[in-house]
Amino acid sequence: MKGFVVVMMFLALASVAPAQDAAANQMKIDSINDRMRGKIIPMQDNTAKPGGRNVNVADVIKKTNELNALVNSVNGDVITLNKGLLAADLTQKLKRIEKLAKDLRHSLE
Repeated sequence: MKGFVVVMMFLALASVAPAQDAAANQMKIDSINDRMRGKIIPMQDNTAKPGGRNVNVADVIKKTNELNALVNSVNGDVITLNKGLLAADLTQKLKRIEKLAKDLRHSLE
């Protein structure tokens, strides 16, 4: 149960977008305001990549979607556990959740 709580906390924290510094946000706001005034400003992505390396976004999205589906499934299994029924594949689902969370953490560090 403790591992489940840790995984749920990781999911909650992983879903929060990383904060950007105020200067970068102000530059984006200024650029948007200039474009709205009719000035043509070329857009550049100056945001830093996590860990200074490329991240396969499609792979991260695929893994987070699978992780989300597994967590929802485990949630249903826990509800049925309150009724006295233990799902046969609950431990496999929890192991898969741990593996996906670890893979995501390593790919984003």
